[in-house]
Amino acid sequence: MKKLSLIASCLLISLPTFADVNPTLTLKGGYQFASDMTFDNGSPDGGFVGLSGELMLSDSFSIDLGYQYHGALDTKDYSIESQFIESKLGYQYLLNEQIYGYGKLGVAYWQSDKEHLKQTDSQYGVSPIAEIGMGYYFTPHFRAALGYQFIGNIGDSGSYDSHSVVTSISYLFKPFKAKSQTQSMPVNVRAFSFEVEDDKTDLSQKQLNELVYLAKHSMYKQIEIISANGVAVYEVMQALGTSGISPAVLKPVLNSDDTNAVTIKFIF
Repeated sequence: MKKLSLIASCLLISLPTFADVNPTLTLKGGYQFASDMTFDNGSPDGGFVGLSGELMLSDSFSIDLGYQYHGALDTKDYSIESQFIESKLGYQYLLNEQIYGYGKLGVAYWQSDKEHLKQTDSQYGVSPIAEIGMGYYFTPHFRAALGYQFIGNIGDSGSYDSHSVVTSISYLFKPFKAKSQTQSMPVNVRAFSFEVEDDKTDLSQKQLNELVYLAKHSMYKQIEIISANGVAVYEVMQALGTSGISPAVLKPVLNSDDTNAVTIKFIF
């Protein structure tokens, strides 16, 4: 038992040394129910605690390594204590900037000590481990989660499956800022420029028709008319307005330094 705990501690300490990912330390606990025990009738239950280190590779994917100690499962004839070193790949789906769902899948190396008639039999093996649940980011550095954990086929003789309700609280060494799931698409701009002479633009009827066609067949948000020449801006706005473009989408911008040109921007 001490040997397995020492290995887990050394591996956990090494996790925060990576600089280009977000290291996370998680304390977990829960309550487990055993099933498929062939050596006794009934389904014993008991608590467990654990500690894990996680490397968040992105907003979605992570890898983690952890240690769990499962307290005694007492049956009529046996008492079983188990501990695990777990390695999992995780996926996190952000529902918004704070709430997320997650799933993890991996393997667990276990040591199971079964006591029968005051004699202890230690067994070792590898089992699949999976976890699914929901979590919440309280701050950029702290989050909590509630989930279900499954570890299959623990023990050589009289093996059992572990079904657990697990709660956890995590500390993120680097602040986590989720990308908003409702963020707008990147703003796309299409611009046209025309020269101004004597407060008149060289906007031809053909060019005006092209602008009107684009305005009527595009899903734009706004049309900006930009120049330092207010008269020229007004002329362009009037031309577009009389061609059927709603004045509500036309925005005059007079902060340009160029009095000899008018720029028309379609903001998509």
